[in-house]
Amino acid sequence: MALKQGTNIAALIFFVLLGGMILGHGLSNYGVPQYLVKLVTEASLSHYELLAVLTVFYIILGCFLDGAAILVITLPLVFPVINAVGIDRIWFGVIMVLFTEIAAITPPVGVNLFVMQGITKLPLEHIIRGVIPYIFLLLALEMILIMYPGVATFLPSMMF
Repeated sequence: MALKQGTNIAALIFFVLLGGMILGHGLSNYGVPQYLVKLVTEASLSHYELLAVLTVFYIILGCFLDGAAILVITLPLVFPVINAVGIDRIWFGVIMVLFTEIAAITPPVGVNLFVMQGITKLPLEHIIRGVIPYIFLLLALEMILIMYPGVATFLPSMMF
């Protein structure tokens, strides 16, 4: 039984990744990333404004999609924009991990909410009320990393 469920979950993840790769490749062929780069550079947004827009965008996506699906679908679009405006890629990777962690606990589709419900057998509403402070803590951590990028890049900078 566990082997069958594990296989089903692995197949589901594979198809989500495959679909995201196909979507990313299709969007890239139509020039969507290049259009977004042009749009952002013409709007002359500061790094903080761009990151605020991305934060809101990823929180909204986290309400409807799993973190892995969000990464697979959006990174082919967002990564060229990040490169074009000169944001450190390693630092942005850390920020993306925070985005996916927030997505994992954001109601109504947060995967970890359903895991907690399965473990504790508590109503989902009770679990959501318990998770809300952690969403704000993760957002505060994100603000710290945005204001002080050296916190996230200290160890990687020691490697080079």
